Amino acid sequence: MTTPRMNPRQKAAEMEARQKEALRLEEVALDATRAKTARLRALRLEKERQDSAEKARLAATKRPAGKRAVKR
Repeated sequence: MTTPRMNPRQKAAEMEARQKEALRLEEVALDATRAKTARLRALRLEKERQDSAEKARLAATKRPAGKRAVKR
């Protein structure tokens, strides 16, 4: 079955509608990517904070407060 011919205005309007929809979908994908990046950044910063707190806790428990290391 052949499609009926469209007039140039209709053709241009459909093309513009397709382009607008493609742009909208790109923007949605970009927003999703930005949100994912923000989530990953927050997770990384939280992990770094926990790691540094754990490192500080371990360092405090390894060294007694009043003693100096003995050099040989």
